[in-house]
Amino acid sequence: MSPEFTLNITSDNTAEISLDGCIVVSTGYSHTRPLDTIETTLNGNCDIDFKFSELLQTLSRLWAHQGEIFTAPQGETLEPNKSTRAYIGVSLPVRGGASVVFTQFSDSPTEIDFDIPSHPLVDESEMRHRAEVLLLRNNLRMIGFNGSGGGDGNSWLVTSVWHDQEGEVSAAASLAESLVIAACSTTWPDSLTPADVLQALKQDLTHLLVGHLTEGSEFDAKELIELRNPAWRIELAKDIAQFANSRMGGLLLIGAKTDKKPGGVEVFKKLAPLDMNPKAPVTVPVLVQKARDTADAHIHPMINGLEIASIKTRKGSVIYAYIPPQDPHFQPFIVIGQNLPGGGHFFTIPRRRGDGNLPVSPKELHRLLAGKLW
Repeated sequence: MSPEFTLNITSDNTAEISLDGCIVVSTGYSHTRPLDTIETTLNGNCDIDFKFSELLQTLSRLWAHQGEIFTAPQGETLEPNKSTRAYIGVSLPVRGGASVVFTQFSDSPTEIDFDIPSHPLVDESEMRHRAEVLLLRNNLRMIGFNGSGGGDGNSWLVTSVWHDQEGEVSAAASLAESLVIAACSTTWPDSLTPADVLQALKQDLTHLLVGHLTEGSEFDAKELIELRNPAWRIELAKDIAQFANSRMGGLLLIGAKTDKKPGGVEVFKKLAPLDMNPKAPVTVPVLVQKARDTADAHIHPMINGLEIASIKTRKGSVIYAYIPPQDPHFQPFIVIGQNLPGGGHFFTIPRRRGDGNLPVSPKELHRLLAGKLW
C-alpha cells in the first residue's frame, strides 16, 4: 500500500508535505517562466521507506492550481540542464558528509545524484569501478561520474537512474553510506559475487568484469561446450554439481575467455559469444535446452533453483548456469554416468576447490556413506 502524503500550501510559494503527522519536507516553489522548480530537503527524522515517485505525486500537485501537473514519462535519459528545464529536486543528507539528490525532469526518468567525499588513497578510475559495482547491486545504472564533485574538487559526483524497478529512498541512503566507505577504503572488497556477474551481463556492463573477475570457488568460465559428446555432458554436470556441493553456490559462464595470470589464476578477459563462434555445434537456444537436459539426466537430486539460460549482449549471446546455495540436507549432489563409451556406469561427487574440480576421495565417500546409512 502506497504511503499517503498530505499537502498543506501555506502561502503562494511555500508548502509543507507530511507523512503520518511528520513533516517530510517544507518547501518553496517557483513558477517563473520558463523555469518551474521545486528544490527542497527531506527531513531525516521522518520515515523514508517510500519511493521517490510516491512523494513526487504530491510535489506535483503544487502545479495543479496553474492547470499543470508535473509528469515524468519513462524514456531515454537526457542530459540534465537545470538552467533551462523545469525540475523537482529533493536532497537527503547522509552520514559521512554525503548527500543524495533526487531530480525529476518532466521528460526523463528520475535522476539520483550521490555526492560523496573523496579520499586521496582512492583514485578516480578505481572509485568509478567501485561506484558502478555498488550501483549494480542496488538496481541502479550509472549515467555520469565526475571526479570534481560539485566543483570543489573534494568529492565524487555519481549520477544514476533506476535500472528497471524503482527502489525506496531509504535504499538510496544506505547506498550512499556504502559509497562513502568505498571512497576512503584501501581494502574495499573487490570480489564480484555470482549475482554481480549476472547483473553486469544483463545490463551489458561486461567492462566491470575485466581484470576483476577471477575463477575461484564461486565462478568458472568456459569458451565452448560440445554436448553431443557423452564425455562433455558428464563434464558439464560436474561443473554444475560442484557449485551445488559448495556452501555459497556459484556461476558457470559459457562463452567467455580468461587470461592466466602469475600464480596460475584465471582472470576474465572478454566475452566469446556462442552465436559468433563458428565452432559452436548448434544454435544457442538448442544448446541451452541440451544443458538443461544434461543437468536433469546426470545430477541427483535435482538442484533447487538451478537456472540455465542465455543472455544477449551487444557482442552476442552467452549461456550461464546459476546455482544458488543449497540446503545441506540435500547435499551431496551426485553426478551419475550411464552407458558410457566402453560400457558401464559410475557416479562421482564433485566439489569446487579454488578454480578446479576436486572429487570426493574413496575414504571420504566411505565416511559419508557410513554417516548417512548407519
